Amino acid sequence: MRAAATILRELAAVLPQAANDGAVALEQAMVRANRIFTSGAGRSGLMLTAFTNRLMHLGLSAHRVGDVTSPAIRVGDLLIVASRSGSTAGPLANAHIAAASGAAVVAVTADPLSPWRSAQAPLLSLPLPHQYNRWDRCSSRHFS
Repeated sequence: MRAAATILRELAAVLPQAANDGAVALEQAMVRANRIFTSGAGRSGLMLTAFTNRLMHLGLSAHRVGDVTSPAIRVGDLLIVASRSGSTAGPLANAHIAAASGAAVVAVTADPLSPWRSAQAPLLSLPLPHQYNRWDRCSSRHFS
């Protein structure tokens, strides 16, 4: 039960900070999009997979980049890319490819100064609690 309380406290602290221009841009882009694509790696990718499934359950045309059944992205589509650091190579490359194809791109990251800015994409910055944003606080047992 303590873990659930911690999660709820952290969400309560982060969500008001997420109500920014990036959140509005994401909402507007999703409403305008013919099809929605998502790209992320690691935990961000896992969350985007769940998000993509929920969009499909809502009746939207939603696809994960790299899935066998994903069509090619084109003008009128939206790519949502996510990376905690904002510098994960695969999603960053996908953002550039989508933009070059004429699709809209919205980036979600914890780092508002990330390289996503170079993709000319609206940025939804979701701040992390301090303890999750510091490598020096991670236990060495995870990396040995």
